[in-house]
Amino acid sequence: MMCCLFKIMQKEPPPAPEPENEVMKPLKKRLDSGLRQGCRLDFQKEGQEIHTVWAKFRPLGIHHSYEAPLVANDFTINSYSKDALGVKQGEVLVAINGDSVRGDTDWERVSTKLNDHLAQFPQWPLEIEFRKELDGPPCIVTFVERPIGIEFFRRAPVQVEKVHENTPATKKGVATGWYITKIGDKNVQNNHDFEQVMVWLKEGVQPLDPAKQPE
Repeated sequence: MMCCLFKIMQKEPPPAPEPENEVMKPLKKRLDSGLRQGCRLDFQKEGQEIHTVWAKFRPLGIHHSYEAPLVANDFTINSYSKDALGVKQGEVLVAINGDSVRGDTDWERVSTKLNDHLAQFPQWPLEIEFRKELDGPPCIVTFVERPIGIEFFRRAPVQVEKVHENTPATKKGVATGWYITKIGDKNVQNNHDFEQVMVWLKEGVQPLDPAKQPE
């Protein structure tokens, strides 16, 4: 009798959530940030506790003036440190893989140490959201090499005029006539300033690895 009562009192496990569409889910949400793997980076804001993150991609995407200590005063388009690692504006890099750089004002030494640790990791991809029609469903394309191989009509909203053969864009299926509606985390769907959108696109593409030349 007790055995039957125990079974009745047991709660049924909740149904498993439906998996998200991996193609449409932003890359930063596909990563398991709970695993402590990669290069340990300790940041700290004055008067606050140390904020530890584990970098598994490069580059960090922090604007700097070639000055140390490295302060996250601003972030680039598609910033890995802001979008995926959660580094906050104003935080200061104080340690790299356990090696303190607190108070080190030698930019060459700090940047070399940081780049040496991050060099082993893959490129943080640039996500560009395209739409065949401005009000149509989005298509997210990721790039890790430059040039991406796209020319645009000189108007906004920005529309693809030409896709060059044997480039990252053709390999990803980008087609003439598509609209760019998002660059990294920057929504440009309703932006009518062509030059500004091109500045953001260039900033997002510039950190990508140069495309390998065919042998």
